[in-house]
Amino acid sequence: MIPDPGAAPSPPFIVWTMQRTGGTQLAARLFAQSARSAADHEPFNPGRMFAADISEAARTGTVANLMARICADGWLLKYCVWRAPQEHVHLVAASAAAGYRHVILHRRSAADRLASLAFANMTGIWAADHDQFVATTGARELSGRATPDRVTQTAYVMGHWLDVEHLVGTELRCVTTLAEVHEALVSAGYPPAMIAYEDLFGPDAGVARAALARVLGHLELSPQVGLDDFTAAVRGGGAQATAPLYRRFRNYQQLVTAVAEVPTFESLIASKSGTPRIT
Repeated sequence: MIPDPGAAPSPPFIVWTMQRTGGTQLAARLFAQSARSAADHEPFNPGRMFAADISEAARTGTVANLMARICADGWLLKYCVWRAPQEHVHLVAASAAAGYRHVILHRRSAADRLASLAFANMTGIWAADHDQFVATTGARELSGRATPDRVTQTAYVMGHWLDVEHLVGTELRCVTTLAEVHEALVSAGYPPAMIAYEDLFGPDAGVARAALARVLGHLELSPQVGLDDFTAAVRGGGAQATAPLYRRFRNYQQLVTAVAEVPTFESLIASKSGTPRIT
């Protein structure tokens, strides 16, 4: 059903992020606080609600028109910047024209993100609860996919090497694109709220609470439960307990060393503005 923009007192918004950054958990909780309708997470991915539309728009050179139609309908969106080059440019322009608010969720620890991404791609495990992940995100292309048990996962990871060059290239492309999104939104007059994975899911719940309070205020959302309960819900739903596994890839330390040379999202936007940003 097409959402009715008049039914929602708060503006529509987009959660911009990278894969394996906690975006599914954050976006799902934020979407639930809005009266607007949410699209599938990463709705342009194969098998999801706008997949056929984006494929046809790319073929016909009408991506800008498609993004304008989607944003005119006020869909809530989660977008990961690994997708096609320049697709995000049209989404930024269309969302700004439609008065969207924006959240950028980034991650300071690139090595952990990349190892987690490689682990998910290799094993098919994208969340602790696979069926719930499919239901939450709309990732129908993953429905019915079996995931290996923990013993099999461990044996698989310990026997494999990471493609470090590819992963480092992926990180550079993603942080650069995310910084470009930030710059474009600021230039359009819609500066985003920013939040780091490490602040959201780190050991200090107070830091997470303060960060979420800023995001909710920026989006003009009031949690249906108290802020403490909302914070606990966001933080409690993302743990997979797979870090000890993916850190056992044979060349994990090589990845740590190599990706340390890649600038972070925070350093990129600070270099463009001349001043550090508070996340």
